[in-house]
Amino acid sequence: SDIWSTKLINEGVIVNSMHPGWVNTPGIRKYLPSFTKLIKNRLRSKSEGADTIIWLATSEKQNLETGELWFDRKKVNKYLWFTKERPEERLALWNFCNSFNK
Repeated sequence: SDIWSTKLINEGVIVNSMHPGWVNTPGIRKYLPSFTKLIKNRLRSKSEGADTIIWLATSEKQNLETGELWFDRKKVNKYLWFTKERPEERLALWNFCNSFNK
C-alpha cells in the first residue's frame, strides 16, 4: 500500500492493507492440506477473515492514517525482513493496476 498511499495522498485517498489471518477456505484446504490439518482448530471463518477489511472500509476517514498494515483491527509492523518488497515490484503493481484505467 505504500506506493498507492504516496501517489494518492494529494487526492485525499487513504490507502491501507490488511491481513485476514488464515481463513478456512476451499483454496487453503486444497493447496495447503498439511497446513490446514495442522492448524484446523485455529482457522478463521470467512466472517472473521473479513472483519478487519469491513471495519477499515466503514471507519471514519479522520481516524485513519494512510499507508498502514492492519491485522485484527490493529496496526502492525509492515514488514518482516524476508517479506519486504523491492521498489520495482511496487512500481510494477502500480502500473499493472493503472493499466485497467485506460
